[in-house]
Amino acid sequence: MAPGLVQLAQQRQSSTFQILGIATTDAASVQSFVNQHAGMNWPIAYSTDMVGVARLGAFNETFRVAGYEAKPLLMLIDPQGRLVWTDKHSRFKHLDPDQSLGELEAAIDKALGKKAGG
Repeated sequence: MAPGLVQLAQQRQSSTFQILGIATTDAASVQSFVNQHAGMNWPIAYSTDMVGVARLGAFNETFRVAGYEAKPLLMLIDPQGRLVWTDKHSRFKHLDPDQSLGELEAAIDKALGKKAGG
């Protein structure tokens, strides 16, 4: 889980922003993960088929170990269903997680029509 994502969700809980998790595991595995990460209170879809994951651009072709079928990926989708921002698998590019979250927050502000930092 991206460090700071829980904090971002808490800060944005009154806005039109909503986090949705997508997992390729079963419900018990998802619940176990959520139980280990306090503050994760967003909906999580699970048992996603690999075709759906591939359509999202998150299928992990190079690391086929159970539980790692999908690359961690952040995406911002507007109410019309358009992709307006993605971190492009920042963990696999060794980018700073705080940088990715900062970029996500700026993209949220832009999508909501707010000025950066306001």
